[in-house]
Amino acid sequence: MIRPGPEAIAPGGAPGGVVFRAYNGRTEALIGADAVTALPAEPSAELIEAVEAVDAGDPVVLVAYDGDTGRRFTPEQLADAGLISGDRL
Repeated sequence: MIRPGPEAIAPGGAPGGVVFRAYNGRTEALIGADAVTALPAEPSAELIEAVEAVDAGDPVVLVAYDGDTGRRFTPEQLADAGLISGDRL
């Protein structure tokens, strides 16, 4: 399983929300980031455009971090918290 990105980032990046980071799954390079405080959390159009610009053959990994603590969320934690819907995991 591809797990680019750190397990935690600096705390306080999006108080009460989520910090999304998109990584190239092949190179593990950071593609873009977005701090979202409105819930349910949705990546911005700018982050989506950055992801769409990645070479078609390269996987993209979207990682979500707790906006208060900076800890990495699992997809299950995001769904359980109502931050994203289960059908979008």
